[in-house]
This record gives sequence, C-alpha cells and structure tokens, in this order.
Amino acid sequence: MSKPKKETKTVKAALHDKDGVFLRIDEVLESELTEFHNPAITECDLPSNAYRWDGKTYIPIKKVRRNFSADAETAMAMGFLALHEQGIELPQETLKWSQRYMRKFDEIKNLDKGV
Repeated sequence: MSKPKKETKTVKAALHDKDGVFLRIDEVLESELTEFHNPAITECDLPSNAYRWDGKTYIPIKKVRRNFSADAETAMAMGFLALHEQGIELPQETLKWSQRYMRKFDEIKNLDKGV
C-alpha cells in the first residue's frame, strides 16, 4: 500500500483581516487557504493596514476617529498640563496645544459616552 501523497503545491494569495483590510501576500499550501485569503491577488505593493478589499479593488481606508483612550498625544498633553498646574513655565505654543488637545479629547470622550 502506498502512502497518500502530501500536498506540496503552494499558492500566493492576499491575506485580509475580517474586515477585508489588506495585511500581506502569503505563500501557503493550497489546502491551507482560509476565508481571509484572496487567491485572485498574488502580487501587491500596497502597505499593510491601509487599504480594504471591496470585492473588486482595494480602496484607501479613511482614518475615522482615533481611539483617544491612552495614546501618546493624550499622555503628553496631560503631562504638560500637570507641569503647568505645578507652576512650571511652559512655552505658550505648548500650553495652547495641550489645552486645545484636551478640549478635543473631552469632546470625543463625551461623544463616545453619548453625552
């Protein structure tokens, strides 16, 4: 009795996340293709996480609203304002930017809460 042949045919296919966002081109065994692979796309020079497959072509992802929960800009603005509150003199541009940023942060936080 002969052993069943192992599949050795590899294919290239674009890999998308669950929302159709392009991640990379994979080279996998044909039997390992998943629902997230698109074997119709075998070459692509688009950057990862910047384009979404709409079923016909890639479209640029529009940056909607960033998550303001704990990113670096929020930390910087809060840090500058804390220094200011302790009486440390800051350049006017830094202080104004921090205040504007935190107003925007508060507005978005309230939108997220439905306020």
